[in-house]
Amino acid sequence: MGCLTGMYVITTGNVDTVEKMKEIAIPGLQRLLEFESVPGAESSKSCGTYTLHDLEGAKSAARRFLENEAELLNLFGH
Repeated sequence: MGCLTGMYVITTGNVDTVEKMKEIAIPGLQRLLEFESVPGAESSKSCGTYTLHDLEGAKSAARRFLENEAELLNLFGH
Protein backbone atom coordinates (compact mmCIF):
# COMPACT_ATOMS: atom_id res chain seq x y z
CA MET A 1 0.00 0.00 0.00
CA GLY A 2 1.67 3.20 -1.14
CA CYS A 3 1.03 6.79 -0.19
CA LEU A 4 -0.46 7.65 -3.59
CA THR A 5 -3.01 4.84 -3.66
CA GLY A 6 -5.75 6.56 -1.66
CA MET A 7 -6.93 7.21 1.85
CA TYR A 8 -7.25 4.36 4.31
CA VAL A 9 -9.00 4.25 7.66
CA ILE A 10 -8.05 1.37 9.90
CA THR A 11 -10.25 0.86 12.92
CA THR A 12 -10.74 -1.57 15.74
CA GLY A 13 -14.20 -2.74 16.60
CA ASN A 14 -17.26 -2.43 14.43
CA VAL A 15 -17.68 0.78 12.43
CA ASP A 16 -20.87 -0.13 10.62
CA THR A 17 -22.77 3.15 10.42
CA VAL A 18 -22.21 6.60 8.98
CA GLU A 19 -22.59 8.06 12.46
CA LYS A 20 -19.77 5.91 13.82
CA MET A 21 -17.52 6.87 10.92
CA LYS A 22 -18.32 10.55 11.50
CA GLU A 23 -17.17 10.16 15.12
CA ILE A 24 -13.78 9.15 13.73
CA ALA A 25 -13.49 11.36 10.65
CA ILE A 26 -14.70 14.73 11.93
CA PRO A 27 -12.18 15.07 14.80
CA GLY A 28 -9.45 14.02 12.35
CA LEU A 29 -10.45 16.71 9.86
CA GLN A 30 -10.59 19.28 12.66
CA ARG A 31 -7.10 18.28 13.79
CA LEU A 32 -5.83 18.60 10.22
CA LEU A 33 -6.69 22.29 10.35
CA GLU A 34 -4.09 22.72 13.15
CA PHE A 35 -1.17 21.30 11.15
CA GLU A 36 1.59 23.66 10.00
CA SER A 37 3.45 21.03 7.96
CA VAL A 38 2.86 17.55 6.60
CA PRO A 39 4.35 15.08 9.10
CA GLY A 40 6.96 12.87 7.49
CA ALA A 41 7.09 14.89 4.28
CA GLU A 42 9.76 17.46 5.00
CA SER A 43 12.32 16.34 2.42
CA SER A 44 13.11 13.76 -0.25
CA LYS A 45 14.93 11.76 2.41
CA SER A 46 11.75 11.30 4.46
CA CYS A 47 9.27 11.11 1.55
CA GLY A 48 10.02 10.45 -2.10
CA THR A 49 6.98 12.44 -3.22
CA TYR A 50 7.18 15.25 -0.66
CA THR A 51 6.73 17.91 -3.35
CA LEU A 52 3.27 16.56 -4.19
CA HIS A 53 1.78 17.38 -0.78
CA ASP A 54 -0.61 20.31 -0.60
CA LEU A 55 -1.39 21.09 3.03
CA GLU A 56 -3.38 24.22 2.22
CA GLY A 57 -5.41 22.29 -0.35
CA ALA A 58 -6.09 19.55 2.21
CA LYS A 59 -7.14 22.16 4.78
CA SER A 60 -9.45 23.78 2.24
CA ALA A 61 -11.10 20.43 1.44
CA ALA A 62 -11.46 19.65 5.15
CA ARG A 63 -13.09 23.04 5.81
CA ARG A 64 -15.53 22.51 2.92
CA PHE A 65 -16.50 19.10 4.25
CA LEU A 66 -16.92 20.35 7.81
CA GLU A 67 -18.98 23.35 6.67
CA ASN A 68 -21.21 21.25 4.38
CA GLU A 69 -21.22 17.92 6.20
CA ALA A 70 -24.99 17.28 6.06
CA GLU A 71 -25.23 18.26 2.40
CA LEU A 72 -22.29 16.06 1.40
CA LEU A 73 -23.56 13.05 3.32
CA ASN A 74 -26.91 13.38 1.53
CA LEU A 75 -25.07 12.66 -1.71
CA PHE A 76 -24.52 9.15 -0.38
CA GLY A 77 -28.08 8.69 0.84
CA HIS A 78 -27.34 9.20 4.54
